[in-house]
Amino acid sequence: MTLGGVESAHRCAPMTGARDSYRLRAADILALAEQNELFRKDLENLAKAYLRLAEHTDRNAQMDLPFEPEGTAAHQRQQSEQTLQQQPRS
Repeated sequence: MTLGGVESAHRCAPMTGARDSYRLRAADILALAEQNELFRKDLENLAKAYLRLAEHTDRNAQMDLPFEPEGTAAHQRQQSEQTLQQQPRS
């Protein structure tokens, strides 16, 4: 089965990086979908979501932007600020 250019039954070469990892995960999930009639649609939708992550990662790489889930950077800044405020001042 092929979905978004990902063939679930065949992988040619070892791949590295986040976007390739997402594509491999999508292919693995598609293989599961072929074996599981009950959850086939759900697994296919999950595979599509991983392919969208790969596409976003590709676009971010072209724009030289890091991929961070929404809110991650803001949360890390807030934690850093709280840590600084908790440290005793001399």
